[in-house]
Amino acid sequence: MIRRCDPEYYQVGLIRSGRHGIDQDHASAVLRPGNLVVYDSSRPFEAVSTGNVSPSESVVLHLPQRLLPLPARQVHRCCARPIPAAGGIGQLLAQFLGTVADNHDRYTARDAIRLGNIAVDLITAVLAHHLEIDRPPLHSPTHTYYLRIVSYIERHLLRPDLNPAVIAAAHGISLRYLHRIFQQHHHTSVGADIRTRRLERARRELIDPCLGHLSVAAIAARSGFDRPADFTRAFRRHVGMSPRDYRTRA
Repeated sequence: MIRRCDPEYYQVGLIRSGRHGIDQDHASAVLRPGNLVVYDSSRPFEAVSTGNVSPSESVVLHLPQRLLPLPARQVHRCCARPIPAAGGIGQLLAQFLGTVADNHDRYTARDAIRLGNIAVDLITAVLAHHLEIDRPPLHSPTHTYYLRIVSYIERHLLRPDLNPAVIAAAHGISLRYLHRIFQQHHHTSVGADIRTRRLERARRELIDPCLGHLSVAAIAARSGFDRPADFTRAFRRHVGMSPRDYRTRA
C-alpha cells in the first residue's frame, strides 16, 4: 500500500476510550485512554483497537511530514511509543485535539487554517520536549552560543542581508566557529536554517486569507527574499510546487 500511494503523513493519535496497540520499526506499545501516540505512514505499521464494554475511540490528526520542523530520524525515536497526556505539554496538545474534534462544525475555513498552524507548533513542542527528556541538551559553551544564535536568526529573519557572515560578526566569532557550532547542535547548516525559516513563514502567509490582497512577490519580500525568482525556485524545492500553485490549491 505504501509503494502504491504514500501520503507522507505523520499520524498523531489521542486515545479517548478502549485499548489500542501500535507496532512500528521494532517498537510497540499498548495505549490506553489519555495516551498520545505518533506513527509514520511512510513506514510499515500495524495498529489494533478493542473495546470490551464501550466502543474504542481515538482522534487522529494527519500531519504532512514536510510541515514538521524536526529531522525524521528524531521523530522516529518517538514513533509507536505512548506519550502521556495527563499533565504538562502533552495535556495541552490532548486538550487541543479533543476540543477541535468535538467542535469541528463551529470553525470557519479561516479558523481551520490558523488551527492547523497551531497544531503543527504544538506537536513540534511535544515531540521536542520528549526528545530532550531522553537526551538532555548539552549546556556547554557552544550550546549557549547556539541558543543565542538561533534567537538572533529569529529576530532578524526578515533582513535580506542576513547570512552566516553577518551572524558571526554580530556574535564576535569566526565564520568557521559558527559553522562548527551548528554542526554540533543543529541538523542543517546555518544558511539552510535561515532559508527554511523564511520559506515556512512565507508558506503560512500564502494561505492566510487575511493576506490574500498581497501578491506573491510582496509575501516573498515580507519573508526576507529580495528577489522573487530566487524565492519561487526555493519554494518549489521546499514544497514541491510554485508559490502561486500552492496558494491556489490551499
